[in-house]
Amino acid sequence: MADAALSRLLNLKVAKDRKGMAPNKPLLVLAILDLVETGLVGPEGLVHKDAELNLRFRSYSPICVRRRGNGIDLALPFRHLASDGVYAHVGEGERTVRLDPGLLAAMRVPAWRQEARKRVVATYFPPDEQVALYAALGMPVPSLDELAVVREDAEAYRAQLSRGRDARFKVSVISGYHFTCALTGYRLIASKSTYVPLEAAHICAGRLTGFCHFMVCVYRDPPPRVQMSPMK
Repeated sequence: MADAALSRLLNLKVAKDRKGMAPNKPLLVLAILDLVETGLVGPEGLVHKDAELNLRFRSYSPICVRRRGNGIDLALPFRHLASDGVYAHVGEGERTVRLDPGLLAAMRVPAWRQEARKRVVATYFPPDEQVALYAALGMPVPSLDELAVVREDAEAYRAQLSRGRDARFKVSVISGYHFTCALTGYRLIASKSTYVPLEAAHICAGRLTGFCHFMVCVYRDPPPRVQMSPMK
């Protein structure tokens, strides 16, 4: 059963062109494996298109943007991965899916889960992206012949490792803080349709109408927004 489950993940119907295999579905599979590992998928196998899933998908997908030349959105793979038998949609609005029971059982086994990650990365991504994704997933980079060319350019190799580690750090921090600002205590999610966690920076002290305020510039796609919060 475990071999059949792995075969299902390694035979996804993905688009292929001169840029290589489309990374959307494999990235979603990697994100789901993360959710299972962190205990965010219960015994019923329900996966929600929420901030936790989107955080992982949006943290890993920039690794592939240079090759694809465009942003990689969660909506399409979340809809179409069902056609590969990985899960079935539940309810309305395509916001919740139920993993195949056999696949869920395999995903709960740590050794199988790690092997699945390794095989998915090696199957669907070119060597430079493999290096970054292994780092993002907290896995050692395998000593494979096809990765030797990446290692030959030490600077490029370090750059890919850095990209992957940055993605892993982002997931660890934002998820670890439960999408909550450590300074303000606010927990903001952009919308129910995209579930994009907001990222803030540039906290500027100021004074307004006799009270001390700070301004947090919130970054998201498309343009930035500004949130004013009083602080006495």
